[in-house]
Amino acid sequence: MTSEPKRRAQAQARADRGKEGEALAARFLQQKGFRIRGRNFRTRFGEIDIVAEDQGQIVFVEVRSLGPSRRHLPEETIQLKKQQRLSRTALLYLRAHRLEDRTARFDVVAVEEEGAGRILRHVPDAFEIWED
Repeated sequence: MTSEPKRRAQAQARADRGKEGEALAARFLQQKGFRIRGRNFRTRFGEIDIVAEDQGQIVFVEVRSLGPSRRHLPEETIQLKKQQRLSRTALLYLRAHRLEDRTARFDVVAVEEEGAGRILRHVPDAFEIWED
């Protein structure tokens, strides 16, 4: 059984890896020509890691960072319920910023640890926006 301090340390390590992954992903997207509109947009439904713009299209980006002992690709870890929560959050973002007339999509940036470095992979149109 894992002790409470060890669980806290593991949770903190995951949170740190996530924040670092989001920062790397934002820079990566900017290098690809994306304009970052915001980060960590939160609602009661959830949080969108990065909101960007690519050639006039609003892009909601989910960043997935996994350590070296992974069994799945990072983008494979976004289950249907998570997609639905992200969609609700994205629709609220579009309404709040009066962008309902703009096209939008969901991308994933996968951040994988590889030795001492990181590999970033961009998956455009990773899943559809769910409308209620």
